[in-house]
Amino acid sequence: MLMPIFPLMAAEDIEGITDFLKSDHFAIQSSDAGFPPQKLKWLGRTFDKKVKIGKMPENC
Repeated sequence: MLMPIFPLMAAEDIEGITDFLKSDHFAIQSSDAGFPPQKLKWLGRTFDKKVKIGKMPENC
């Protein structure tokens, strides 16, 4: 595993961070929140009317 180099952090601090990230703490658990549907902004809609790029895929 490649780890970034943090020259101003002690080895104990880095070990503490990696232990926290590997733990079952509620702050780092995945959630069931979904993403809102993606919509084209005004610039994309304008471009779509002129070029007809089609619909955005459902699962991006």
